[in-house]
Order: sequence, then C-alpha cells, then structure tokens
Amino acid sequence: MNAERASAEIPSTVLASKIQSIGAYGFGTRSSPIEISTEETAAFLTAMAENKLLGTAIRAMMEEQLLFSEDGKQQLADRHDEAMSVAMGAECVAVRVSEILTNAGLAHRIIDGAAIAHTGYDDPALRSFEGVSILVQGPDIEDALGLLAVEGATRVTPEIRAGFDQRFAASIALTLEGVPVEIYRTLAPGRFGVDMKQSDLFVLRRVIRVAGVDMPVLDSTDSLLVACYRLALSSADPDLSTVRDVVLLAGSVGQRAFDAQRFEDSVDRWQARPVVRRAVRIVHDRLGECLPKELSWYADVWIDTGDREALAAYVIEDEDDRQTALEVTTFKALPMGDRPAFALAVGLSDGAEPVDRLKELFARRRS
Repeated sequence: MNAERASAEIPSTVLASKIQSIGAYGFGTRSSPIEISTEETAAFLTAMAENKLLGTAIRAMMEEQLLFSEDGKQQLADRHDEAMSVAMGAECVAVRVSEILTNAGLAHRIIDGAAIAHTGYDDPALRSFEGVSILVQGPDIEDALGLLAVEGATRVTPEIRAGFDQRFAASIALTLEGVPVEIYRTLAPGRFGVDMKQSDLFVLRRVIRVAGVDMPVLDSTDSLLVACYRLALSSADPDLSTVRDVVLLAGSVGQRAFDAQRFEDSVDRWQARPVVRRAVRIVHDRLGECLPKELSWYADVWIDTGDREALAAYVIEDEDDRQTALEVTTFKALPMGDRPAFALAVGLSDGAEPVDRLKELFARRRS
C-alpha cells in the first residue's frame, strides 16, 4: 500500500483531532503525546502551515508532546524556517511603513500578525504571519496611501470612487516589496465596522521594538477587543491561530491579562456584544473552555433578531454573496446623509451618468 493511498484511508476525524490538539496546545494538560504517523505527515504539516501553527507544533515537538518520525521532524523544521523567513520579510516592511507614517506625523497602530506575535506570545517565532496590517485614522487615509505610493506601494484594486476610501472603506489592500499590506480605517465592513469607535484605539498605546525601531501597537485591552473582531468577523472559517490569539491575549482561566471593566465599557460603546459572543463561542467550540470568566460569560449573552441578521452577513461562505450582504448591513448602519453616496459607489459603475446610475440602482433593487 503506497503512502498516498494509506493517507486517504486515515479517518479525517483522527487527523482533525490531532490538528485541533495543537491549536489548543498549552491551554490545558494532555494525558499523552500527539503521534503523527508517516502517512499523516504531509496533511498535518499542510494544516499547520494553513493555520499558522508551525511554531506551536515546533514547541510541542521540543517538549516531546508531538511525536514524528525523524523525517517528519526535519520537514516540520524546514516548513517553520520558511514561515519565519516570510514573517521576517513582513516585519521589515512593517518597520518601513511605520517609520514613514511616524515621520509624517500620522498616528497609526500595527495590528494582527506582527503585533500579536510580539505581544501575545512569549516567543514571536510561535506565530506565523505573511503580511502587514496597520490601522490609521479615517481622515489620514489619503495621506497614508499617498506616502506609501511614493515609496513604491501599489494598490491591489483601484478606489471605487473618489473619496470612498476616506468615508467608507474598511481597508485598502496594497503590496510593498512583494509583501501584502492592509491599511485599515475600521476593523470590518458591515454594521459592526460602522458602529465601532475607531478613535478609542488611539487613546492608549504600547510599542514593540523590531530591528531597533519602536512601532506603536494597541494596549492589551484594545488588542483583545480587536482580536475578537478579527476572529468573529474576518472569515466564515477562521484559522486556528486567530482562535489562539484571543486566548493568549485574554489570559488563561483564572489569570486575566486585560482590564475587564474597560473591555466591557468598550464593548457596550461599540454595540459589540454579538461580536464578542461569536468570538468566545468559536473559542469554546474549537479549543474548549480555556478563557477567563471575565470573557467567557459573553458566550451566553442574548442578542436580538437585528443583531443576528447583522452577524449572519459575516459568516456567508460565498465571497460575492458575503460582500453583497455586508454592503446591505453597511448601508443600513450608516447615517442617513451618507447612504446615497455609499449606494451609488458600491452599486453602480463609476463612469455612468447620474440618471443612468439611478436607473441601474432601481433595476438591481427590483431584481
């Protein structure tokens, strides 16, 4: 029996359970090590890379809680080296972008991969990431994009309409030196992106030092709130590293790592209880009940029909359908004065005459 056939005969639930165990590694006690057979190795390593868990797998292996063949150990080490090379390249770009924005006097915060690797993990090598995510204030979007364009950054897609980025875009995707760079105005499209109070995230800060440069990141409480948004709203099927991020930023059971009162105040100000509820439920479902009680109680929060409908738009798997649903929830959440401009921008072609745009909009609504 060849390895490919043997691998196909391994029950998927068995391998999925082992992958899940690495996702939860360090959050509880295991009675026995996780053994990866030769037939399972390729699929397991692919899952570790896709879930950005190669560093966690390395630690489990070094602590003899993940057992491989000698060849499997070498393959894991090689995959981790590759991932860290990519992460270091992204860090270099993050440093460059942060310096550009700092020198221009533009407030910003590094979020997601690089920030979490340096603040949520005891060793940055445990957290893989491939790009750079930076939050800037809405009025600074155009200046930030202009500065990065001068430095060679290119947009992945053009602006929908003049002024759309500054007023409505959740984020703008760029590439710089071959590295994906995402400039965020808000944390997500849709209602919950509109309702969040972005200015709250620029009140406090801390810094991480990378390559001799201090880069601003969110304080611990704001980091946790943002991690909940990323877990709950960024994907219908989030990877395990995004789930682990919430646990590590929250602290373990009985050992809170954030200001619970300020967190709750922000959740209420942002009308974000449905978001945090979904994030906590994802953690419970995928990693078990490993959150401190100051966060885990959100799993039982009641949300009304309107909240459920708004949240449902974020978990649609088809990308086109998801985008359409999020545009609808964005439209409903915007102030009345902003709705016409948003509808024209997302629903109609840029070059059409005003009357033709309105006719198209009405036709699309009827259909």
